[in-house]
Amino acid sequence: MNLFKLASRNIWRNKRRAILTASSISAGIFFALLIRSFQLGAYSTMIDESIGKVSGYIQIQKKEFYEDPSIDYSFNNYKELLNQLSKSDGIKAASPRIESGALAASMDKSKPVFIMGIDPIYERFMSNPTNLLVNYVLSRSSINKISKELNLNNEKFKILNGLEGKVYNKLSHISDDLNYSDKEFNSVSKVFDKYAKINGSFLRRNDEGILIGEKLARFLKINIGDTLTLVGSGYHGASAAGLFPVRGFVKSTNPDLNNKLIYMSLNKMQDFLDMKGRINYIAINLYDKKEMDIVQEYIRNSYLDSSYVVKNWQELNPSMYKMIESDNQSGIAIIFILYLIIFFGIIGTVMMMLSERKQEFAVLNALGMKKINMKKTILIETIMIGTVGVFVGLSISIPIILYFNINPIEFTGATARAYEKLGFAPMFPAEGIDSYFFNQIFAILFMVILACYIPLRRIGKMKIIKSIRP
Repeated sequence: MNLFKLASRNIWRNKRRAILTASSISAGIFFALLIRSFQLGAYSTMIDESIGKVSGYIQIQKKEFYEDPSIDYSFNNYKELLNQLSKSDGIKAASPRIESGALAASMDKSKPVFIMGIDPIYERFMSNPTNLLVNYVLSRSSINKISKELNLNNEKFKILNGLEGKVYNKLSHISDDLNYSDKEFNSVSKVFDKYAKINGSFLRRNDEGILIGEKLARFLKINIGDTLTLVGSGYHGASAAGLFPVRGFVKSTNPDLNNKLIYMSLNKMQDFLDMKGRINYIAINLYDKKEMDIVQEYIRNSYLDSSYVVKNWQELNPSMYKMIESDNQSGIAIIFILYLIIFFGIIGTVMMMLSERKQEFAVLNALGMKKINMKKTILIETIMIGTVGVFVGLSISIPIILYFNINPIEFTGATARAYEKLGFAPMFPAEGIDSYFFNQIFAILFMVILACYIPLRRIGKMKIIKSIRP
């Protein structure tokens, strides 16, 4: 007896029921994949922006520095280690850094700041601060000149005036805030480039100047070319003070950093703090963050002695890791509730199918068909419906997920500013096809099989005489 042929024929005896069941499974896997994909995509972007482009996925430090991040716990002879790391599989970039605090002063304003000493060459492959460099400022003067030359209507004039003091890394971001279409902005972009562009520049390896967070610059009322005074404590208590010309402004997605961040070339910072060729740590970026634990263990066992530690971002930033894990569990709970609804729907369908065909099964059993074959038929029918539902759900969800993985949703205007205030990049990508994808498929198919348990038990306990009666 061909049970597959019998099962496929039985499915279409009630087309509406089969289509509704398959549709509910399709909708379930579609929404489960979409929710999970955007959730994991948001985590990935958050980690890339806050970890990969700031602290690095892995750091090599002195043991004491992890417990007490002081410049006194630094090390030298790091250049050979950098060369070895650059040749290691899985490591995208390794950058030496110094971190220290100081007091910044300009005229009658002063503020505590966070200074990061970087090697501009190594750092281009790490966090690439050139992407943070502010290239356009909408000052009162530039707004007046732009308004006069473009002869803006009342709506555009009002929006432009509301953007006074705003800074931009890219010209296209101005277009977004002014609600210009691409075609409209192309015709006026030269005017903005003429009046709003500033002459900031990135640091060179032996640069004497600094880059300063744009909100910090606004607080200190300092412009490009002005000199900033920095006073702090150097290596082993040495005095640290100096005058530094401002080369440019930086705008990070982290608002807290914008209020206090200063970039300085590594060589200049070593001179400023009297560290003489020493660094605090080496930040490491990876090609694939999923290999973080493997790379971490490899570095620990291959290159370092017991005076060093290798820490990953989860150990360095436990609060962020716990926040992501907590939110991740919430997302899983939502998907579980969705699956629970689908699960009871499938049970109801199979129970209805069994109830309608009770007499049929009794007659078949009386004619000699074994109950085990009837159970197999019901199971095959349900799996077929589930497989069709899964296939349809995948056919709809995969193109959408792949599209938003390549072309993430980018927020502009007030929404973008709200994301930036929270320290997140104003975009919402979907995670590509990964293990979570197959987990959802297996979960749905497992529920389909599990939903058959109660009906199959009823077939096993079926009494022919009682069931055959109408």
